[in-house]
Amino acid sequence: MKRILLFTLCAVAGFVGLHAQNAEAIEAKMIEFGRMVSNRQNIYYTIDSVGKVSDVAMSRTIEVGLRKEIREFFETLPPFAGSGTYMVSIVPAENVQKSQGTVQQSVSGEREVDHSMSNHALASREAVKKQREVSKPGVGLPPVLEKADKMPYCIGGREKLMKYFRENQTYPALPKEFGVQDRVVISFVVERDGTISNAIPVKSSDPYLENEAVRLILGMPKWMPGNNGGQVCRVRFTMPVTFRL
Repeated sequence: MKRILLFTLCAVAGFVGLHAQNAEAIEAKMIEFGRMVSNRQNIYYTIDSVGKVSDVAMSRTIEVGLRKEIREFFETLPPFAGSGTYMVSIVPAENVQKSQGTVQQSVSGEREVDHSMSNHALASREAVKKQREVSKPGVGLPPVLEKADKMPYCIGGREKLMKYFRENQTYPALPKEFGVQDRVVISFVVERDGTISNAIPVKSSDPYLENEAVRLILGMPKWMPGNNGGQVCRVRFTMPVTFRL
């Protein structure tokens, strides 16, 4: 009995040590990644029932090569003790001091999070599906203008647009759980029939808020299209979507 108890205590101590070791490795890596970003970026990851990392979520505004490096780093970490969903932040190098000590807090203990509406892979698939539904094929279409004689605008004005966002915005579960707020900037095209297409995040620190912002932009009511030289035209527009708790 004593031998079994001793083995159990050693195993628990080993898991705790491994957990702390992972936390130190993550913190060091987040500081290293901080030299490669210009604004704060939130990274979410899930630890499954056997302690392995999966479903690493991050903003598409992060450079592709860095996204690949971040994902590979998390997915090759040794097993953790416990399971749950966690968030760490990459802080730009000039603000790196502010990030000290945050990783240990984020990877210790379990987070009970409802994944039914916040799974990153599902959110991404739905955003891509919606994008394909409204995006127009590029072949045979006139170019997209950055400026026009008459710029497009939402029919009904700013008040109608703000009402649409108030009534349709859904705060994603994970950012809400972690208290994340952000101002996501989305670039999109107002087509010649006033529909919205090709919504692309150009400034974002959170993948879940980013997906929700894209969904909101694509679902906006029709706009009055732009006009250039007396001809209806396609115009690229940029708009911020604010998330506040």
